[in-house]
Amino acid sequence: MSREAEQAVLAACVMSPIARTTVKARITGKDFDSPLHEEIWNAVCLLERHGKGVDWVTVNEVLAGRPQVLAILPELVTATAFPEQAADYADIVRDRAILRRLRAEAIQLGQYIDKPGASGNGLAH
Repeated sequence: MSREAEQAVLAACVMSPIARTTVKARITGKDFDSPLHEEIWNAVCLLERHGKGVDWVTVNEVLAGRPQVLAILPELVTATAFPEQAADYADIVRDRAILRRLRAEAIQLGQYIDKPGASGNGLAH
């Protein structure tokens, strides 16, 4: 579901400046699970920061020279997205990002606990 939500966020943001404003208040590039989606998000934000129009042509231009990213643009162009639902898509992306971060922290904690001589001092109250 994260992949579809990420695609929907990107598609909605390319279609609507209002969607971009809404989404930027909820997520950052680091919230995307796909590094390619993060690059596309960063391109969208770069265009907007420089006062340029944001559409698939201008995003494509910013990403020129990045064949891996350019290869997925056609998929995003046809993604089903509704700009008025951008907040919902962004919330899904953010929630999945939080879960990924929690999982990573839990794994690190488990690795720490499994080390010989590990101490629980300061870890739990």
